[in-house]
Amino acid sequence: MDASINGAGFDPLNGVHNFSGTLYSSLFGQVEIDEIQFESTLIEGFLEHEYSYSTGNERMGGSGWIDFTSQEPQFALKGDAANINLARFFKASPIPSTSLDLDYNIELQGLQVGSSFRPSEFRR
Repeated sequence: MDASINGAGFDPLNGVHNFSGTLYSSLFGQVEIDEIQFESTLIEGFLEHEYSYSTGNERMGGSGWIDFTSQEPQFALKGDAANINLARFFKASPIPSTSLDLDYNIELQGLQVGSSFRPSEFRR
């Protein structure tokens, strides 16, 4: 793993912070990973980031931002993926082998750090 952190100030809403990292030839649980790269910049409460993932013929990449400065934080994530095999990530489940290609664009508002999603809230 290679990582770099630098910045000025200790307050995320008033400072400037940069983080970059590369994880390579690794194992996360039972999932082998050839390479993950992540780079982010936090300037006065606004975080921008880019990321990429590759293992074998699987690829994923994208970018996004999080705005921590408003009463209701906003989040955006956009990217694409190719040849993703979900069975590699959920080995203990009955998910069959896949080769998914997709584009994604996610935007959320009102994201609260520390809140949790509970599937049971949606059961009848």
